[in-house]
Amino acid sequence: EIIRQVTVNCAERGLLLLRVRDEIKMTMAAYQTLYQSSIAFGMRKALQ
Repeated sequence: EIIRQVTVNCAERGLLLLRVRDEIKMTMAAYQTLYQSSIAFGMRKALQ
């Protein structure tokens, strides 16, 4: 909703906010995958 309101006032700012939001989503997904992989690695090492 905030991004939509900003886009109405200034299209460039709105598009930039969309890019920032998408980058944050991708970064969080990458960190989540990394965390899950490290947990799995730790479990495999603990079982050896």
